[in-house]
Amino acid sequence: LAFLTGSAQIPAYGLEYFTFGIAYLQAENPDEMYPPANTCSHILFLPKYSSKRILKKKLLCAMEHNETFGLR
Repeated sequence: LAFLTGSAQIPAYGLEYFTFGIAYLQAENPDEMYPPANTCSHILFLPKYSSKRILKKKLLCAMEHNETFGLR
């Protein structure tokens, strides 16, 4: 949630109305990139990784090391 919105808090309108998108991110060396997110539009940009293992590793690392806006 924090990775896509910038906040670990559930939106005031509730999760039932929370939507997000996933967009393809064209990259020359996708396996070297971490997936970015646009927190204003709730879009996750995913490079075309060479395997599911790399996708999982990069996405988990990006989510674990994200910085939120500090809203509480």
